[in-house]
Amino acid sequence: MRLTINQSDLSTHLEKVKPIIPNRPTHPILGNFVLQATEGQLTISAFNLSLGVKTSLKAEVSGLGTITVPAKLLSGLIASLPNQSLTLEVDENKEENNDILWIKCSESKYQIRYLDVDEYPDIPSLDESETISIKMKTFIELLNPVLPTYSEDETKQVLVGVHLVGKNNKLELATTDGHRLSVTGALLESDSENPVDYKEMDLTIRGKDLEYLYKNIKDLDPTEELKISWNKELVKFNLTSSVITTRLLQGVYPNYNELIPPQFKGQLTFIGSEMIEAVKRLLLLNPDKNIIVIEANKNLQTLTVTTFDTEVGQGSETIHAEFALNLKMGVNGKYLIEAIKALDAKSLTMNINTPTSPAVLVPSECTLARCLVLIMPFTIKGSDMYVEDINYKDKSTTNNPSLPDDNIENPQENDNNDEPIVEEDLPSEISVVAHDVPVLPETSEPQKIAESIQDTPVEESQPATKKKNSKRKKSVAHH
Repeated sequence: MRLTINQSDLSTHLEKVKPIIPNRPTHPILGNFVLQATEGQLTISAFNLSLGVKTSLKAEVSGLGTITVPAKLLSGLIASLPNQSLTLEVDENKEENNDILWIKCSESKYQIRYLDVDEYPDIPSLDESETISIKMKTFIELLNPVLPTYSEDETKQVLVGVHLVGKNNKLELATTDGHRLSVTGALLESDSENPVDYKEMDLTIRGKDLEYLYKNIKDLDPTEELKISWNKELVKFNLTSSVITTRLLQGVYPNYNELIPPQFKGQLTFIGSEMIEAVKRLLLLNPDKNIIVIEANKNLQTLTVTTFDTEVGQGSETIHAEFALNLKMGVNGKYLIEAIKALDAKSLTMNINTPTSPAVLVPSECTLARCLVLIMPFTIKGSDMYVEDINYKDKSTTNNPSLPDDNIENPQENDNNDEPIVEEDLPSEISVVAHDVPVLPETSEPQKIAESIQDTPVEESQPATKKKNSKRKKSVAHH
């Protein structure tokens, strides 16, 4: 095996594959890259028994071959070399060097021991698979709002994944961690000569694997096509120069559409960036519980966000908003910030029924057919929470509660005859008020979205990847 390749190109592709290498592999060879030299190209691959990646780049190959090399060592070494042509060579004619990879670049020479590829597990192949194509831009827009809300608790099995369901020419993604729910949906373009049937698409893919995919496609040409192939056990994503394969999570995903109210009694609209900055400052006083209280006064036309901690202090922020209701409800400030960022819109609308029922956020403008984040509120004992004096129009299409068989209407579009919720001028100033520290009311845990989600029986899932910040050892099944 012998090839010449550009240092920068090689380093870029090594860094692309490196994130799936386990920190503590169950077998030493799983900590390696597979390097395969074929005519005119080098293919780099890795497989952690759940997620497999292959990426290829051009190279001047004068000797074919396949080896496995320690991933962290190789990627670190290549990244530190100057941006010049370098040579990778295995001299198989010299018996004493038959397990050595030579790396030569300018005046630098290195030797790295490699392991035989026969010991490395193969990335599974898909037989008898279904395939669809989707614009890269559309899939990125579908992924972005749902990735923050999948569960990281491995005991919840399918909830650690992103649920994909396709029907006719529609694709919908959903995630929930038991306290919040995100749903996105899009109409997919179909070739009239080769119409696509999505009725068999019902997949749950590990959220961490789709986060890896998202990082690899977010900077690609948005007009490119992403090809998705799947069967009952695997799903494969074909990119321009890479192929990503992952195992599906096995089990029945809960019917999340039952959790979304069909209509709402009221709504308030606010600027996303203003709410984020206000809540960030408030959470400095309440970093552990993340509790904030949203209070809207219809008569004074003020929207106030507050928090308090008996040992630290309290704070209050008044922000711009449009509403026609009196409201006081508690929410998780961290979840609210993540939802606003994920929906990625200048202004957002929070749809509300009661202070103890789900609040549904939707962007005021969205190119997707469906886009929402549902958040369960806090119940604060000893403090009056209310939604009253409602003056509203029925916006039952705002949350788009299910994926219909006919054309999906944009849930954020209003009829041309709709009047604005509030006609009066909004307050122009943002005030910060400090008060004496009150006695902290007893606070319960955030309400769960539905006990049915927590208790939904599912089949045993595939081996789990290690949860972030978890100290327990990762276990993988032998394949």
